[in-house]
Amino acid sequence: MDDFVHRLVENLKGIFGDNLFCILLLGSVQKGDTTPFSDIDLVAIIKEFDLGKIKDVRQLLRQSEVLVDLSFICWDEIPKDPNLFTIGTHGCYQLGLILNKAKCLFGRNMLLDLGKPSEENIRQSLVQKIIQYTWWARRMFVESNRERSLESNYQINSRLIKMIRGLLYLADRFDIHSRAEKAVNRFIEKYSDMLSEEEISVATGLIEKSSIGRNSANMSEEYFSLRISVINKIHKETTKLFYTL
Repeated sequence: MDDFVHRLVENLKGIFGDNLFCILLLGSVQKGDTTPFSDIDLVAIIKEFDLGKIKDVRQLLRQSEVLVDLSFICWDEIPKDPNLFTIGTHGCYQLGLILNKAKCLFGRNMLLDLGKPSEENIRQSLVQKIIQYTWWARRMFVESNRERSLESNYQINSRLIKMIRGLLYLADRFDIHSRAEKAVNRFIEKYSDMLSEEEISVATGLIEKSSIGRNSANMSEEYFSLRISVINKIHKETTKLFYTL
């Protein structure tokens, strides 16, 4: 994985040249917490969105043997107020808790120059992300008569771990960069009273190396329903915390 990332960074430097400010690594690869299904999460800060160069990157990634999630941010499009920062559907928590702590693979992490969003805004944006993930999962559940792919099935588990990390941060400032195993174990310890034995088993299965592949391929209604139940309980606890901010 390290060799691939190094080659990818060199290729991006060659494509963008002076148009590239920095490349940031985040996600499971940065944490050293990968699974066979992990992708490489990168954010590149560039001067301007040159469509020709972006097409070259697109072609490069289409030929890649590893799944890469690469986002671009144009420096002059970033708000000067860190509380207003967004990237995709992620609010300013992404700046304060994720990007400011990302590993810089090239250049300098210019996002540090923006400062940190306020704790109140970080918490509110994190709540909104958990609500969005819940809405996404509920919609998928209702539309489950449509064909569901293995990729989307694994994505539920990936987002469930993110929701667990988010809830723990809101509850007691848990380190959102902690490995999945630590986060899930803390979640079970803290919220065991609200979880059934089956739901605890679902949570445990998110981190057991021997179960990750099997669970990602588990398309049963029972497994789907149990995950939705856990997601709904996280959502309920999150909204409780939100109203007490």
